[in-house]
Amino acid sequence: MQRKNSASTLLIAGALALLLCGNAMADKPRSPIKKTLSGECLKPDHPEYWNTKIYIAKPTVEACIASGGQLIASNEQPVQAKR
Repeated sequence: MQRKNSASTLLIAGALALLLCGNAMADKPRSPIKKTLSGECLKPDHPEYWNTKIYIAKPTVEACIASGGQLIASNEQPVQAKR
């Protein structure tokens, strides 16, 4: 009986560790939009999106632009917020 409980405990602990480490190691932002320190709003399809490590997460493109950011699309010029 003791051995079965130890195996179950070890299995549960291993599963929990994998779950926690998997979330910590994920290379995905909590938000789909990254606002860089220079004010560029990057969507996931932008070539520099995954290379950008220092950013402010924004929930939407509109929120990023409203906060003073510029939308930088893959092949387009920056779009500034209307004032």
